[in-house]
Amino acid sequence: MAIPENGNGTSLDLQVAEKAYAQGEYQLAGHTVMQALARNPNDVEALLLMSKILIDTEKSPLALAVAEKLTVLAPDDWRCWLVRGTCEASLLDGAPPDSMLKAESLSPGNPSILRSIAFSHAVNYRFKEA
Repeated sequence: MAIPENGNGTSLDLQVAEKAYAQGEYQLAGHTVMQALARNPNDVEALLLMSKILIDTEKSPLALAVAEKLTVLAPDDWRCWLVRGTCEASLLDGAPPDSMLKAESLSPGNPSILRSIAFSHAVNYRFKEA
């Protein structure tokens, strides 16, 4: 997939970035998200995708900085708290981070959140809690 020469706005950039991300083309996805963020540095959707790219490319400390910004920009969005919790869980040992529990409180019973909490328990050999 070629890098678009000129995006027609943030939403087009994000569509291209999401497609590249889904295909595992992280460099293209990251470059395209950066184009969107150059136009709007507080675009929550772009920042969410950037966090996922950074996590998947094993750059969790950078992803955590982005996720912390997300929880300030959109404190009622469970996705922001889940991404932050995912970053924290990859950097810390122990129980699921409070940010994962915050995500669960914002979207009770959400399968994505419950799966992440269970995975965090399992990774840390806390099978009874998982």
